[in-house]
Amino acid sequence: MIDTVQMVFEWGTVSGSATQAQVGSRFYTPVAPADFENTQKAIIFHVESEMDTNFKTTDNHECVVVMKCYGGSDSYTDARTVYRAVHDRFSGVVNGQATEGTLISSEQIAAFLGPPEIQSNGRTWPVMIAKYLIRCA
Repeated sequence: MIDTVQMVFEWGTVSGSATQAQVGSRFYTPVAPADFENTQKAIIFHVESEMDTNFKTTDNHECVVVMKCYGGSDSYTDARTVYRAVHDRFSGVVNGQATEGTLISSEQIAAFLGPPEIQSNGRTWPVMIAKYLIRCA
């Protein structure tokens, strides 16, 4: 079975990709490191649900992935810039190749400004959240 977390990580951190250009190696799962302070742009993602398809006659499966985009500042505009990189990298993918396997398709199913959810030292950090339905083999 394909490790979808690894697949998403590989796809999001490809050298030269929009996401890698925005966040570098700050593409975390399922949570940010304990010392994360939102002083640099980052993406934190997790697989919300995962299921085999085709009644287990193939290795194909699909999952819903939630990506939280942080802009490294108190600005929603900066969080949205990171979201746009996620959108550019993951929306409309067809047969993308990664070491872990093939990303058959990736479709955005939701995107919204999240409530400021991470607070540190009295600061509130804006977040843009995107959900994707990803099919892989």
